Amino acid sequence: MRRLIRIIAAATIALQAAPARAGTITITEYPLPPSIGGPGPITASAGGYIWFAFPNDDKIGRINPAGMVTEYPLPGSFQEPRGITMGPNGSVWFTETGSHLGAEGIGRIGPSGTITEFPLADGSAPFGITMGPDGNLWFTLLGAGRIGYITPSGTVTVFPFRPQNAPVRIVAGPDAALWFAEDGIVTGGPGAIGRITTSGSVTEYVLPTPAGFNSGAEDITVGPDGALWFTWSEQLATEIGVVGVAGSIGRITTAGAITRYPVSSEGGWPPWGITAGPDGNLWFTEGAANMIGNISVMGTITHYPVPTSDSFPNDITAGRDGNLWFSEPGRNAIGRLRLVPPHGE
Repeated sequence: MRRLIRIIAAATIALQAAPARAGTITITEYPLPPSIGGPGPITASAGGYIWFAFPNDDKIGRINPAGMVTEYPLPGSFQEPRGITMGPNGSVWFTETGSHLGAEGIGRIGPSGTITEFPLADGSAPFGITMGPDGNLWFTLLGAGRIGYITPSGTVTVFPFRPQNAPVRIVAGPDAALWFAEDGIVTGGPGAIGRITTSGSVTEYVLPTPAGFNSGAEDITVGPDGALWFTWSEQLATEIGVVGVAGSIGRITTAGAITRYPVSSEGGWPPWGITAGPDGNLWFTEGAANMIGNISVMGTITHYPVPTSDSFPNDITAGRDGNLWFSEPGRNAIGRLRLVPPHGE
């Protein structure tokens, strides 16, 4: 496979943060340099750094715990990075979904900002990506409807199995397998949660969905209880289009038992990103509601408004600093959510 290696000049900017308190948390928002669509996927790496991708700007960003932002433009145009994860040896890996032929691939950026790209076949549209238990980087192919992995040296393997829905986000499970979310809304039908072993054996668990509805799992993470937790949406499809949106948080055991926890009803807001927090809860974004939510392993849900209106929180990750970090494409910012101790700071 052809490899393209480029060293990109980094633009480093220190920006003023806007702190605000909400309930038992403190949210600080860090505005970013101008962009077309703002940040989307986000991940944490060693050294307290938070890395994020700009899908519509073809660049990767990094923010340190003090709020210093560094940007790394990708070598080409229309590469649309839509998934990002921590990799081995301090590297960060990302998908290049691409909207033009030849722009799709898997990217890697080192701690110093060196970018390496590994092109994929036209039409494959890689989306989610995660570090696997085998040391490889596993990814979903939204366009091709496949699951694949890439070794740290750049060798790609794609499995022939085709999930019944569009595979989106993926995570390494507690059982040495990879678990992925399937979006049935875009294909028209019930969504599912998929499981694939490192040898390529696949099992799918269809989401219980009311008749006449389409459903989809979007993001997925491992909970502190050893189960997989995911964001879950349902839509009623009619001849005049989609009517109503219902959002939930889902939980699936490694044996395949699914539990649903409703977050919003018809006309509400579907949750999107989800991650396990340092407090033993699962934290998720509620973009249209401009909120961050959390759910305990017992199913209790709490909502926290983001201070800046129309920020549309998108993805969320747990940082090495004990805080939650999330992207705000609506306001072109990165948010930090700090848990406030019971007796103050």
